[in-house]
Amino acid sequence: MKSTNRIAALTSCLALAWAATACGDDDDGSTDDDAATGGMAGDGDGDGDGDGDGDGDGDGDGDLSTGGMTGDGDGDGEGGAGGASSCQSILEIAAATDELSSLVAAVEAAGIGGALAGDDLTVFATTNEAFASLLEALGLELSDLTPDNLIPILTYHVADSVVPSSAAIEVAQSDNNSFVTLGGTIQLDVEGDALVVDTDEASATVVMADVEACNGVVHVVDAALDGPSPAGAWTLFAPDNDAVDDLLAADLGLSPQNVTTALLYHAYASEAAVDAATALTLDTTITTAGGEDLAIEGGDGVTLTDGADNEVSVTIADIYSANGIIHRIDAVLLPPSLVE
Repeated sequence: MKSTNRIAALTSCLALAWAATACGDDDDGSTDDDAATGGMAGDGDGDGDGDGDGDGDGDGDGDLSTGGMTGDGDGDGEGGAGGASSCQSILEIAAATDELSSLVAAVEAAGIGGALAGDDLTVFATTNEAFASLLEALGLELSDLTPDNLIPILTYHVADSVVPSSAAIEVAQSDNNSFVTLGGTIQLDVEGDALVVDTDEASATVVMADVEACNGVVHVVDAALDGPSPAGAWTLFAPDNDAVDDLLAADLGLSPQNVTTALLYHAYASEAAVDAATALTLDTTITTAGGEDLAIEGGDGVTLTDGADNEVSVTIADIYSANGIIHRIDAVLLPPSLVE
């Protein structure tokens, strides 16, 4: 009952935020929306009289699903406002929802608010309780985590395409239920009436789906999707200034989420950082923090082959830091997802 009450409260908060920010409302207060919670979608029709100030009566019949529980109901409510309301972004809607305040704080601490302002995004938004559980499991406070720690976790929750619950369920029920986020590959499943999101380390259930924003859609989940462990060591392949200047001069029109994807392709999390002595013995493929493969080959020197088959050389090796090793490289690595 306590869990149901929390979900009901969250649903109310998000519904208020959504209602205040929805795009293109009709003047007569009539709506025809799809809503999903716990993986189930419902249609509701409401008719009301609006006087231009947002007052009116509306009756609606529809299905509301919460964690697999469905109910029908009739209700009287406020009619539509007499004019078009402003449309807000995913981050703005999250900021207006009390139960997502920890997620917003983490995004701000990681400095990736700009990435969430991009177009065509899907965000699996963790509740405050879910984020607190992750921090407890790590034995850390939010203030203990640096942007390097937070970004791999947060980007596991973001995809650079709009995926409504209906499409997510189709993926979950297909032969290949893998789904690529900015932080790596996750799996989608259906358990009973609920849509479930899985990683190697965590499993989360969608408790409210299809919260629409101007730049995408939000699905609220009851657990954090744990990316590479903040306790691990990092190997960073850092392009020099000339390499970055060359990329900027190419004017590829990269979006904020494209830039995030590219940056994560330069980082590798493991139990021990890869130093030059180890790298010189390798002829293998590693999976970067963004979940995409990067070929690394030793020999007379260390060469990386990226998603565009560019061969990039390590020019300065073994710059040690508190949480890993940096190797300077002579070009920006392009992940496969940006060159396909």
